[in-house]
Amino acid sequence: MSVAIPIIIRLLSLFGIKLSPFVAGAIVAGVIIIAFAGYSGWLVHRGYAWAGGKCEARALQSKIDALEADRDAGHAALADARLRSAGIELQANAEREGTAAYVEDLKARFASACAITDDDLRGLRIVPRGGAAAGSAARGESLDAARGRAAGRQGR
Repeated sequence: MSVAIPIIIRLLSLFGIKLSPFVAGAIVAGVIIIAFAGYSGWLVHRGYAWAGGKCEARALQSKIDALEADRDAGHAALADARLRSAGIELQANAEREGTAAYVEDLKARFASACAITDDDLRGLRIVPRGGAAAGSAARGESLDAARGRAAGRQGR
C-alpha cells in the first residue's frame, strides 16, 4: 500500500489535481473495499447457483427414480396380465374341447333316433321332480310356492 499512494499522487498531479497522502490512502482503501465487495457478491451468486443446481439435480433424480419404479411396476403388471391371459386361454380351450366332445357325443347318441337342432335345444326346459311342482310350473306359479305347497301336503 505504501507503493500505491505515491503512484496515485503522481498520476493525479499530471492532471493538475493535488492530493494529500491521507486522501490518496483513502482512495486506495476504497478501491480495495469495492473490489472485495464485488468479489464477495460474485462468490455469493456462484454459491447460490451451485446450490440451486444441486437441488435441481436431486429433484430430477427423484423424478427419474419415480418413473423407473412406475416402469418396473408396469412390467410386473404386464407379466401378470400375460400369465392370467394364458391361464384363461388354456381354460377356454379346455372348455371348448369339452363342449365339442359333448356335442359329438350327443350327435352320436341321437343321430339314429332323430336329428336335434339348436332350436330344439333352446326349446327344452328343466322340469323339476314331483307332480305338484311340474303342474304349478305349467300354470305359471313360482317353483318355490309350489314346493311349499307340496311340503305342506306331505306333512298331513
